[in-house]
Amino acid sequence: MVSFIKDGTASHDSNKARCKKAVPPTAPLLRADISPTDILLHWGGGVPSANGRIVGYNIYRRRADELPALAPLNNSPIPGNEFEDLRLERGVTYIYIVRAVADLEGAMVESEPSNEIKGTRSEPD
Repeated sequence: MVSFIKDGTASHDSNKARCKKAVPPTAPLLRADISPTDILLHWGGGVPSANGRIVGYNIYRRRADELPALAPLNNSPIPGNEFEDLRLERGVTYIYIVRAVADLEGAMVESEPSNEIKGTRSEPD
């Protein structure tokens, strides 16, 4: 495709777009502790590729009868390695995954999802 200047002559070629391939970090390994009041998630891993650094983690939660969540629970990546979910309905089974978020030369890249964890608030003793 050729573009034209106002006088009708062909314009010069534009700059070529360049894009680097970003290698995402490895997926974290997820585990959970379940109590009558909350589900406490813990994870490890999420190793960045050669030119990156982990800036945090995104938590995804869905009910067992729903499609996978498209947006994380958190507004920005969580810097630590645990998350306590207190916003739970009793008797509902939730499914969680975690994704590491890495800064790769200015581009924020998520890892593949962690293993899935299912949890239901336990009944009080």
